[in-house]
Amino acid sequence: MSFPEHARAAAVSGAHVVLYPAAFATGTEHRAAVYLRARALENTVYTVFCNALGGPVHRPCDGAGAVYGPDGATVSHAEPGQDTVLFADLDPRTLTRVRGHLRMLAEHRAAVASGRVAEPS
Repeated sequence: MSFPEHARAAAVSGAHVVLYPAAFATGTEHRAAVYLRARALENTVYTVFCNALGGPVHRPCDGAGAVYGPDGATVSHAEPGQDTVLFADLDPRTLTRVRGHLRMLAEHRAAVASGRVAEPS
């Protein structure tokens, strides 16, 4: 999630959701939230963060997964320190609505089609 190119390649290829299984150490989950909101917003996709709970003593993880919408808003989140199952409605109509006014993905695809930007590999 630290590299925006991965989410962009997925979105350009037609993905509507990008899943990020991770092991962010306790106390660093705020970075994941920043990355995932940005990846969702800049590509108008849903992003899903599944963070580990537990792990090695020198680098424990505290859970705190989340789902972010294509506008970067929080759709669902889990409190830290608990084994949790998240539920979220990933509505295709929301993608259509958001992509109607946030045009980054469409404009990127148009640039790729016109040859102004190289296709992601």
